This record gives sequence, structure tokens and C-alpha cells, in this order.
Amino acid sequence: MRRGQMGLAGLDKMLRTLNTTKDRTVKKCARAGLLAGMTPVTKAIRAEINNSTASSPVKKAARKTVGKSMKKIRGQYVAKVGLGVGRMTKKQKEKAHAHAGGGGGVGISKRNIYWFVFGTPERLREGGKSTGNLKAVLKGVVPRAVASASGAMFGAMQRKITQVLARETAKARK
Repeated sequence: MRRGQMGLAGLDKMLRTLNTTKDRTVKKCARAGLLAGMTPVTKAIRAEINNSTASSPVKKAARKTVGKSMKKIRGQYVAKVGLGVGRMTKKQKEKAHAHAGGGGGVGISKRNIYWFVFGTPERLREGGKSTGNLKAVLKGVVPRAVASASGAMFGAMQRKITQVLARETAKARK
């Protein structure tokens, strides 16, 4: 050191820590914020299902299919919320496998909920008799839910990102 200069102990370590934590903190905040923002939307979708004109068995089955998923694609987090989204739980897989060879259908699941969202065209049997069609009783549920939950979604994201930043700041101080 030259005369008149003062050295700070640990300056190199602090700069190294700040440079490495910056990237990690941004990724943690993005991931946590997206996950937190999806929860109010899933709740709003379930509420919209309850307000729909569908029958109660269809509503009950549709509420079970509401899900969320998040993936990292090309360095960016992509989140999905909706009907039939996400992985099937172990219980759902077991139920689907149990019904698989028994005939008589599998009921409403993540794999066929879109029938009730988009409807089905009229189909004919071999004898020319109509099997009917399913009306889209859940049409527009997800867009209405997203519109109604947008304020809660951004509020939840903001709270979670603030929590993560406070936690990461506390870690960096140590």
C-alpha cells in the first residue's frame, strides 16, 4: 500500500459474494414470485368452476383437475395454470390404472377435462344413432378467473419476492 491509502479487510470477499449472489438471487426471486403468483389464480379458477352452470359431479371433478406447473425453458421460467395442467398425483395415476381395463369409462380426469371446456361434436354409432354431444359447460372459466385474480396474483408475487430478497440479504451479511 502506498502512503495515505487505507485497506479494508475482506473487501475482495465481499465483492466476490455480491457478484455471485446477484445472479442466484434474481433466479430465486423469479421462481418464488411465479410460484406464489399462481396460487391465487388456482383458487380463482376453483371459485369460477363453482359459479359455472355445470352439474355438481362435473364441478367436483373439474376442481380436482385444476393445477399448476413451472418449467425452465432456455433460461427463462415459464408457468402454467389451468384445468388439466401439471403432473398427475400418485393417487390419480392409481385410479386411472385401476379403471383402465375395466370398461365403462374412466370418468372426468386431467386427460379429458377439455371435453367439458370446449365441448364435443355430435357423434354417431354404427347403427346411425346419435350418442349426443357434450356442451362446453366450463367455457371461459380460466380467462375469467385470471382476470379476477390479477390483483391478488401480483400482490402475492410482490410479497414473496420481498421475502426472498430479505432472506438473501441476511445470508449475504453473514
